[in-house]
Amino acid sequence: HRSLLSPSYLVRLLPPFHPIVNLPALATENMSKYTIYTYPSNYRVDMALIAAEFGGIRGDVSVPPDFNLGVDNLTEDFKKISPLGFVPAMRTPEGGLFESLAIVRYLARVGNNSDRLLGATPYESSLIDAWIDFTTCYVFSASKVYALFAFIYDDWEMPYDAEAFNKAKEVMAKAWTTLEGHLKQTPYMTGDKLTLADIVFATTLLYPIKTSLDASFREGYPGVCAYLRRLYDTPEFKNVVGEVQFVEKFQPPK
Repeated sequence: HRSLLSPSYLVRLLPPFHPIVNLPALATENMSKYTIYTYPSNYRVDMALIAAEFGGIRGDVSVPPDFNLGVDNLTEDFKKISPLGFVPAMRTPEGGLFESLAIVRYLARVGNNSDRLLGATPYESSLIDAWIDFTTCYVFSASKVYALFAFIYDDWEMPYDAEAFNKAKEVMAKAWTTLEGHLKQTPYMTGDKLTLADIVFATTLLYPIKTSLDASFREGYPGVCAYLRRLYDTPEFKNVVGEVQFVEKFQPPK
């Protein structure tokens, strides 16, 4: 079986290109303090915007709707921001930033709530980093979370792979089992306060929770479900992603 992380597979996960010759998204006039370039419905950008909401700087961040992936990101101007032409990428007053977690951490740092989101001591910061790594290693990468939501984009022409889907759910279940036990000791990942670790985890699950991780999967994890609902019900999450509806029954695509 082809690896879900192989380059040819990942290319298929990108939305279709729409060549347009003008480059309005990279114009510097009337630009917000922080400008994030991306394709639509990118949960990694939602993650950054939620961090900005918690930091009180959401009004300083813009996401140009007319950015054209496959055209704008291949220009020399864009590569000054993201050398490989990858998105998301962000323009800041100091220069460009690329890689989603770097962008998320930057917005958390420059906001008005950095100690809460990133930790006030070296230990707090490292513990937050540890739980962010938990999400990236075990919820996103190890579980091949793409298999749990990529098929919802019809124009990606992504074939449904039942074997990959079920394997992804098995690994996801291990991560949820770990967190279910952990949340019996603490309301959030790192203690009594919501931090960037919680934002990263909950945002990474946005598409799976709405399309794939249905009631039959969630029934064994009441603590994780209550935790996610508490996060999704905060004004900061709602201002970015709206109401998050948990899927009741998974329907494999035809």
